[in-house]
Amino acid sequence: MYRIQDIIDLDKHLLLSMNGGESLFIDGCIGVFTMPIVWVPMLLTILYVLIKNNSAKDFISIMGFMAAMLGVAYFVTEYALQPFFDYLRTLYGADSLNLLNAMNEYRATNGFLLTHATLAFSMALFLALLIRHRVLTFSLLLWALIGCYTGLYMAVNYPWDILTGALLGVVCALMTYRLYIYMQNKQRRSRRDWISDRFTRSGYEVPDVYRLLVVMYATFAAIPVISFFLI
Repeated sequence: MYRIQDIIDLDKHLLLSMNGGESLFIDGCIGVFTMPIVWVPMLLTILYVLIKNNSAKDFISIMGFMAAMLGVAYFVTEYALQPFFDYLRTLYGADSLNLLNAMNEYRATNGFLLTHATLAFSMALFLALLIRHRVLTFSLLLWALIGCYTGLYMAVNYPWDILTGALLGVVCALMTYRLYIYMQNKQRRSRRDWISDRFTRSGYEVPDVYRLLVVMYATFAAIPVISFFLI
C-alpha cells in the first residue's frame, strides 16, 4: 500500500511540474496540435503511400490489421487501464486534475486524449515497421511523443497513464506487425529485404516517403501560424 501511494504521489508531482497554461501562445499551439482536422493532410498522405505501394489486396489487409489494432488499443485503454487508474486515485484521494487550470475544459470534452498515447504509439510504430525508413520512423515517434506531452500540458492525463498507454501501444503494434508478416509469409507475399536506393527495405518508394515527411513537417510548421490567428 505504501509503495502504491508513493507512485501516485510521484505521478501527481510530475503532472504539476509539466502542466502548462502560463503562455497563451504555447497554449494555442498545443490546442491546435490536438485538433484532428490539422492532421487530415498527413493521414491522407499515409493512405496515398499505402495505396500506391501495395496491391489492392495488401492494402485492404493492412487497413484491416490497423483497424483491429486501434480497436483493441482503444478498448483496453478506455475500458480497462483508465478506469483502473482512476479507481486507484479515487481510492487514495489523489485525483487532482480538476484543480489544474491549464485548458482543463478539455478533460470533459475530448475523450480522445484519454487514449491518445496508446493510439498514437500503436499507429506510429506499426507504420514505421511497415515502411522501414529511419527518418520516417524518427518523425512518427516524435509525432507520438509530442501528442502524449499535450496530455500532460493540458492536464488531462497523468504521466503514469501516458507511459502505460505508450507501452500498450508498442505491444499492440509489435503483435499486429508480427501477425501481418506471418500472414504475408504464409501467402508468399513478403516484400522485406529490398536492396535499392529507390525503395525502403520493405519495398516502399523513397520519394513517396519523402512526400509524407514534407506533409508532416509542413503541418508542424503550420501549427504556430494557425495558433497565432486563433489567439
